Amino acid sequence: MYALERKLSINKDLKQKYSAFIKEFFSQGHMEVVPDKENSISNPDSYILQHHCVFKEHISTTELRVVFDAS
Repeated sequence: MYALERKLSINKDLKQKYSAFIKEFFSQGHMEVVPDKENSISNPDSYILQHHCVFKEHISTTELRVVFDAS
């Protein structure tokens, strides 16, 4: 997460596109706010997926991809 935060702090365009993606993903119901530790223990059906973003400025169709690591 620290690497992603550092990457986003350097590239403002990437941060804007990443934020838009996350907001859209949230609004579609694919993710939800993580409860605090006490509540997450009582809900074993909750998962946190690590992810990172791939940004390629020279590709016009999909500049930003968010890759989830569910291994």
